[in-house]
Amino acid sequence: MSALDLITWPDDVLPIAPFSADYLFQVGDARVRTSFDQGTPRQRLVNDLAYDVYMMRWLWDALQYEIYRGFIDSALRDGDWFLMPVWMDNAYQLLQVRFVQGSIDRRERQDGRWNVSAKLEGLGAPVMNSVALTAHIGPPLDDGSLQPWPVAVLEAEPLNETFAHVIPDDLNRDDLTYGKLDQVRHQRQKPAIYEWSMPFVDNDFAVFRGFLYWRARKGMGWFTMPMFRGGSYETQAVRVVAGTLKAGRAAGDWLVSCQLEVADLAPWSAEQTFAAMAAYGDPHSFEDIVAALGDLVGDYQTAVT
Repeated sequence: MSALDLITWPDDVLPIAPFSADYLFQVGDARVRTSFDQGTPRQRLVNDLAYDVYMMRWLWDALQYEIYRGFIDSALRDGDWFLMPVWMDNAYQLLQVRFVQGSIDRRERQDGRWNVSAKLEGLGAPVMNSVALTAHIGPPLDDGSLQPWPVAVLEAEPLNETFAHVIPDDLNRDDLTYGKLDQVRHQRQKPAIYEWSMPFVDNDFAVFRGFLYWRARKGMGWFTMPMFRGGSYETQAVRVVAGTLKAGRAAGDWLVSCQLEVADLAPWSAEQTFAAMAAYGDPHSFEDIVAALGDLVGDYQTAVT
């Protein structure tokens, strides 16, 4: 059945206006991720088709609620696809969606109205085309280097105000319940993860999605971004971890969250570490500490650089 043959959501009696204010949008992601004992995990695209997911909530009066029941139970029959105006980026767009099985069972009565929640999955959420993206952020680099985050349009700094920094320790530990337990670190090459979030207005969200699609190869590719470290910003190679991208719609703005994987966030060298200590008022120079600790500092430096 083509989209032209699908029934359309009755927006005149069941308005979807809340769609533009509050809902959760999870981007369809057909990538899979494979971790290894050593080195960077592999991400690959296994299919071109992935459903976007919309977590919705409506408040309706008694008559609207019965119309809603009749629409989904009778007009849509067995979970059919239908057309609904969906708020994407900065405007409503008529998209093909359907209710996910088991997501519409709970309906609550509150203050004389019905609070109805549901999960919709959809196809074909449009992405800003490459020409429009270039008009917003400039042309892509053509020298083979990683594409840069468009800092002039999507300011990167807010993402560094609040985030979680997950660093795999890669320790192997003896599986014993008593006695001395040994722990050994065999390698230090697994990338660090940032639990990342950033606010966007409507058009910024459209640019963000276009950037991931066109400049980061549908989210598969690495790109560069200023990341907060040691009190200042460093340009790091990052990518979006498969299956983690979500966008919440609240009070008319977007809040995007995902995991960013950093390609090479090596710890500071011994010189950098002790230089920072000196900046905090430690009276000992790096040479003093080397002399006092003997070969330990050299061993440490070799291990982490």
